[in-house]
Amino acid sequence: MTFFRSISNEDLLRPLNTELEQMTQGLVDGLVNHDAASSEPFDMFFSELTLPKYGLFMGPVLQTREQALNSGESSPEDPSSRTQSPARPGSVRLQTGEMVSLLHCLPCAGQGNASTFEVIGKIMFKVLQERRPISSSFCPSLFKHLVNQPPSFQDLELFDPAMGLQLRQAMAMQSVMDMPPNVKGMFDGFPQKGCDTSRLDDQELMKMVDWKVKHELVDSHESALTALHRGFHSASLRSRMEISATDLQLMICGCGLLDATAIGSQFRVKPAEWKASETMQHLRNWLSDARPWDLRRFLFYVTCLSSIPSNGLREGITIQRVEVTEQDLQAEPTDCTLYLPDYKDEAKLRVKLIDAMNGLP
Repeated sequence: MTFFRSISNEDLLRPLNTELEQMTQGLVDGLVNHDAASSEPFDMFFSELTLPKYGLFMGPVLQTREQALNSGESSPEDPSSRTQSPARPGSVRLQTGEMVSLLHCLPCAGQGNASTFEVIGKIMFKVLQERRPISSSFCPSLFKHLVNQPPSFQDLELFDPAMGLQLRQAMAMQSVMDMPPNVKGMFDGFPQKGCDTSRLDDQELMKMVDWKVKHELVDSHESALTALHRGFHSASLRSRMEISATDLQLMICGCGLLDATAIGSQFRVKPAEWKASETMQHLRNWLSDARPWDLRRFLFYVTCLSSIPSNGLREGITIQRVEVTEQDLQAEPTDCTLYLPDYKDEAKLRVKLIDAMNGLP
């Protein structure tokens, strides 16, 4: 950390030499893919960075759908309802002591942390510049902030699934007065000027939801995100970098060892007998033929993750058959689900997959 704190922007653009510099290079879509060893110094750094003793990152709380919708005991605004500094990157410890993988973290805005996050931003740029993706993963809204894009409702669902469910419940209400106390409390502090909350139309309700999304994902982490942005762009602006939020996330946080077998091992096909279907064989064929970059984009499209955790996904990737033939496929990343119609034509499935992934922000 001390090295990157003192390094100049000019020196930051130079290659970093380490003892682990033995790499295998391959050109894929204009990107250089290195073996796992080349990323190890950065991987170790970010793994260490998210340990509890530093208090720099926070992740969401795990709740069941029923707990999220019905329990008023743990308010979304209660600081104890979130876990700061997961025990390992993207993890929280439940009351039972069980360790669960949770991979959508954001930086904690704390007094005195600004200079630290500026350094972290520089190191993130170094990961990008030297094309050494790390296994750690963060909430997509962090990368949107780096490219000056607003966060989405889906980002909030990934960062805080319980709050996402409660906001969906709020969207079904016609006035704030109709909302249960634990849902209504989420909008404390909402600037009501020009907005009649006694009777909500869709436009007014979306103003409230958009405000909450920005409040939770940006405003509550503003000092840390601003410093991260400043550090990242202190060097990247000199490189005239133009990139989408999704591609930025996949280039910084992605597993270079991802292959069709690793992704296919996570599939949970519904109904089970559809495993042997022609459509599933088409999907497996596409995965086998896909380039590493497209495999990474496919994983992100279905799960909003850029790599598969070492212990796998808790509930795998659900491939849900849709009773409509050859229509557009659709993913629900918050549930790690791909809704897949029947495709008799393998070429058409491939086109639909590419089109869907090209729609990523």
